[in-house]
Amino acid sequence: NTPPEIGSLVLSPSEATSQDTIECIASEITDLDEDEVTIFYSWSIDGTDMENDTATIEGPFAVGAEIVCVATPNDGMVDGQAMSASTTIQNTDPEISSVSITPSTDVEANTMLLCEQVSADIDGGDLSVSYAWTDGDGNTLGSDANLQLDPASNSVGDSITCTVTVLDEHGASVSQSESVSIINTYPSIDAAASISGTATTGSTLTCSAAFSDLNDGTL
Repeated sequence: NTPPEIGSLVLSPSEATSQDTIECIASEITDLDEDEVTIFYSWSIDGTDMENDTATIEGPFAVGAEIVCVATPNDGMVDGQAMSASTTIQNTDPEISSVSITPSTDVEANTMLLCEQVSADIDGGDLSVSYAWTDGDGNTLGSDANLQLDPASNSVGDSITCTVTVLDEHGASVSQSESVSIINTYPSIDAAASISGTATTGSTLTCSAAFSDLNDGTL
């Protein structure tokens, strides 16, 4: 009796990620005696044998783990030469599902803004989140989740952008931005109108008042 042979063994996908199901594919199977050939499978992860004798193995897997499949052909009487294939689990980038700024409307030049984000990593593990506030000219305004606007630096119509960057444990990152615009505000009365002088024939009376504007200062 001549032992059967496997001509090719590959894993699919070849670059697997943590949540994949990996398939061990044996092809070009031959037996000179034309016996029916059965393929027996075994799996290991980082050198530890798994209790799995099927052609597939399911995640989740740890990023960086080495997955090895060993396939052995058998013609019912004797095993043929075993063949192995391996892959290393690749990292998946984190995802940001939303970035929002509160308030998002009626933003005045002295408003306190809050940037919030929702993110996740399918691989698990901790995520590091950083914030970058910029104006329409690209000037950096802050690096915290909160930003106190300053009328001396920001004016009506300015676009204020929060860019969130999320970094996973393996160095992969993703960024997403959201913007708001500064609106004009009504001026305010600092001192009510008052009339000075004596109201007599031919006299001059003076009416005075004080106003200021958040965006423009004293009027």
